[in-house]
Amino acid sequence: MRILSVSIILLFKLIVTDAQTNDWEMSPVNNRTYSPIEKLPDTTQAYKWNTLSNIWDNKYLDLYYYDDEWKEIKWIRKIWDDSKSIWTNYFQVLLTYEGDILVLEMTQDWDELNEDWINQTLDNYIYDIHSYRTEWILQTWEGMVEAWVNSIKQTYSYDTSGQITSITGEVWDPFMYVWSPSDLTQYTYDIQNYDTEILYMIWDPSSSNWINSNLKTNTYDSVGNQTSILSQNWNQVALQWINDRINGFTYDTAGNQIEALTRIWDDSHLEWDNSTLRHFFYNDINQVINWLGETWDNNNGLWINEFQGFYMYDNDGYRTDNTTQKWDLNQESWYNNSRFRYTYKINSFGVSELHPEACNCYLENSIHQNPVFQCTGLTPAECHTLYLYDLKGILIFQTSFTGSEKIKINTTLQTGIYLLAIKKGDKTLLKTKSLIINH
Repeated sequence: MRILSVSIILLFKLIVTDAQTNDWEMSPVNNRTYSPIEKLPDTTQAYKWNTLSNIWDNKYLDLYYYDDEWKEIKWIRKIWDDSKSIWTNYFQVLLTYEGDILVLEMTQDWDELNEDWINQTLDNYIYDIHSYRTEWILQTWEGMVEAWVNSIKQTYSYDTSGQITSITGEVWDPFMYVWSPSDLTQYTYDIQNYDTEILYMIWDPSSSNWINSNLKTNTYDSVGNQTSILSQNWNQVALQWINDRINGFTYDTAGNQIEALTRIWDDSHLEWDNSTLRHFFYNDINQVINWLGETWDNNNGLWINEFQGFYMYDNDGYRTDNTTQKWDLNQESWYNNSRFRYTYKINSFGVSELHPEACNCYLENSIHQNPVFQCTGLTPAECHTLYLYDLKGILIFQTSFTGSEKIKINTTLQTGIYLLAIKKGDKTLLKTKSLIINH
């Protein structure tokens, strides 16, 4: 995992979700498959359905701000004040960079009484000489002494190819003034660089040892689509792994995920019980336009409607509307639940101005957790490198390819938005820009 340290030009958006999320932004991917126009978030407005008046009530409004290089420097959340019929400040996030590397994120809450911003948390990001992020430190504001106080730390380790191998978590001891170990996550990959196991452990102070806690085992099909995630919890008494849940994923011939099934382990009957089922439906350009969520009725042995969602896009493929409805079992009908509407700014830098090799990449399909890219404008026989980052700037995947090849992202993508960059040697052909996740 490396940190991107280049000038910022082009955004690539991927919104993905895992099967256990409680967020009703249920799309496997927010497709933008055909337009070279880059847009950045301007506003995200959330609504809640008022069942008494049958209208959408304002809930919150997010506003995004950028510097002259289109780096995101601030976003503000406002909440709707019904009594005054106005938007009021709630909190803001301020971002600081060294060059193009994100080093600080400060969260402040709005003090309505004093009409001022009050410090709350500070995220510190530390890197090595190779621009690998090595530490993340979370600090909280202590108003009595007007100082930042350590809270949580994570330390990252990598293998020789730059893939993350472990994350060590620590908590600050305010009495001893030292960091104390808390948790450890270890990653295992197969020969194709698919993450096959994620082991989570917690620190036992009494024995000064790491104790197993949770194990996730991932499987893939022959073309690299993730087919299952098995979650198991450690039984310290029996000293063995106990099944918890399993997520299974099904795809159509185009590689779009069409179903996500979650089953829960029944220890008394030693079998898997159905829990939730998600269906995803696409248009002819592989954009998800509708999803349906169902829960299992164990008494009657059938699936029951729970939620469904609808998406709308603009002409450039950016999502503009996300409406969620909930099933009324008594009335046997759908009613509105929540809604998100998105507006954008157009990045005036445009596409790939820094190099004459006009590189662009697009999603060939909307695979849930393992997308496929096709890049244009590259020299077919020459070697290039693709980098995929999360919004914190951590490199979560990289691979080499020739200009004519399709690129498969062989790692499990969790909920969020990801940034893409393409390089040839020391030259950056396609560059990225940070973006707030649209919830």
